[in-house]
Amino acid sequence: MGAIVLTAILAAMFAAGGKGLIWSLPFYWATIVMVRAAGTDVGDFLAGRHMLGLALSTLVTGLAFVALLVVWKHRRTQPATAGE
Repeated sequence: MGAIVLTAILAAMFAAGGKGLIWSLPFYWATIVMVRAAGTDVGDFLAGRHMLGLALSTLVTGLAFVALLVVWKHRRTQPATAGE
């Protein structure tokens, strides 16, 4: 539940930051703190007794991270098309 609340607050902060309303050093550090707290909350949930357990949750999140990096790198190396 904590990750959901933190994600909603973070989304509001990004919306305000995207419009140029807030962008400063405190905004940066607030973002870092919220992302880490939400990540810890999700990690604890996945590794809990009634979910995947520590070993399997570590494997799943590690594979998800590697997949994200592969997709990100693939998107960056694609040539721009005429429509973009």
